[in-house]
Amino acid sequence: MVDNKIEEFYRIRVGNLATDKDIDNVIEGFPDFQKIEGLDVVIKELLRTFMIVKGSYVFDPAYGANLHRYIFEQADAQTFKDISSEVSGVINSIKTNANIDHDVLFFKNKRGFRINLIITENDIKRNVLVDIDESILKTFDR
Repeated sequence: MVDNKIEEFYRIRVGNLATDKDIDNVIEGFPDFQKIEGLDVVIKELLRTFMIVKGSYVFDPAYGANLHRYIFEQADAQTFKDISSEVSGVINSIKTNANIDHDVLFFKNKRGFRINLIITENDIKRNVLVDIDESILKTFDR
């Protein structure tokens, strides 16, 4: 009997390998949590991971990214390679069926860069732009 309830929970709440499913918090409105699935799960997880400083989770020090360190670096080939490597590490750490490609573009009129994510799953394609600039430094304690 207990096994059936656990299996039912995984089938209904967690999902199967065909579709990513998760629960996301909502700051305003009711209810406080909403069920998300598909590419929305992948996008939320990527954005969450990009904004967490690597090493800040005691029990999972590899979780996160250090993209904030490259905001004031020179826009050269080495910085491009380092940022691309950091983004690839985050992408590879996410368990998903989606295909995720990325490109990095440096800003010309301000410090920082833009990550262009191209996420494809089941013939659905989404482009997500992530700006990493001075404004995100306000969210870090370090």
